[in-house]
Amino acid sequence: MNELSIKETLKNLMTGVTKTMIFIILGAVIACSAPFLHKLAPKTSSKIKALEKSFKKGTIDEAYFNSELEILKEEFKTFGYSTPRKFWYVIGKPLTMLYFAFLLLFVYKDLNSAHLRKALYVSSLVLLYISTYNIIWAIWPGYDLPDSTYYFSMALMSLMATVLSLSWLKYRQSLKHKIGLLIDFILTDVYKKYIRKEHTPDYIEDSYSVFDKIRK
Repeated sequence: MNELSIKETLKNLMTGVTKTMIFIILGAVIACSAPFLHKLAPKTSSKIKALEKSFKKGTIDEAYFNSELEILKEEFKTFGYSTPRKFWYVIGKPLTMLYFAFLLLFVYKDLNSAHLRKALYVSSLVLLYISTYNIIWAIWPGYDLPDSTYYFSMALMSLMATVLSLSWLKYRQSLKHKIGLLIDFILTDVYKKYIRKEHTPDYIEDSYSVFDKIRK
C-alpha cells in the first residue's frame, strides 16, 4: 500500500468524525483509565528483589543487606510514596476529575438555559479546583498542605455550593414557568382559538391522556 492510498484510507475513516470528537473520546479513555493505572506500576523494585535474593543465598551479610536496602527503598520512592503504585493510586482519580472538569467547561455554553449554563459552569469550576487540589496534594513535597489551604478550600467550596444550589433552583423555577406557559397555551388558547367545536371532545380526551402520561 503506497503513501497516497494510506492517506485516502485515513481520510475515509475520518469522514464524519471531527478532531474535537477524537480529542474527547481519547481523553475519556485515558481519564477513565487513570484510576486503574496503578495496577501497571511495580510493587517492588527489581533491585530490591535482586538484593533479597542475594541475601537468601548468603552471598551478602546482614549488615550490607540492611544498609543497601534502605538506599534502594529511597531510590524507589515516587513523590514521597514508598512505591510508584501507591503514587498512581492516589493521583489517578483526581486526573479523571480534571478531565471531566475541562469537558464541562468545553460544553456548558451549548446549553439553552442561562441558569443551567451557570450551574454547569460552577460545577466544572468545583471539579477543576478539587482535582487540582488533590493533584497538588499528591505531589506536595511534604506530609500535608498548610492548614490555611484547607480553610480556604472549605470556604470556597461552601460558596460554590451555595451558588450552584441557587442556580439549580432558579433553573427549576424557570423550567416550571415555561412548562406552565406551554400548558396554559395548549389548554386555553389552542382550545378557544384553533379547535373546532366538533373536534373538542377528541381534543380534550387526547390532552388528558397526554397529561396522565406526563405525571407518571
